[in-house]
Amino acid sequence: MKFEDFQKDLRKLKKDLRACEVEVGKVYQVPSKEHIQPFKENMEQFIIQAKIDQKAEENSLTETHKCFLETTAYFFMRPKIGEKEVSPNVFFGIWHEFSSDFKDFWKKENKLILQER
Repeated sequence: MKFEDFQKDLRKLKKDLRACEVEVGKVYQVPSKEHIQPFKENMEQFIIQAKIDQKAEENSLTETHKCFLETTAYFFMRPKIGEKEVSPNVFFGIWHEFSSDFKDFWKKENKLILQER
């Protein structure tokens, strides 16, 4: 999981949405106007909502990336040599390891406490 992959996917989604708009525009130019209205109304609503959703996802990814960088800075994590930033995989891998170890020790301590009682 990399932020660059998410950004690439969002760019592809935006490109596909533009292609969809072009195709819809071609349908509007068809000489038969009798069947255009339900299609046109629905597609205009879809495209407007899709643009809003796509922009919201871009903003959400930007905000998430910013928060992630702030979090890694708070914990004084530095990127590996040759990398420009700490990857989520590395960061959460460390947390997963810590959580697993903590859980194991917690269980052992609970067993000891129960045995002492």
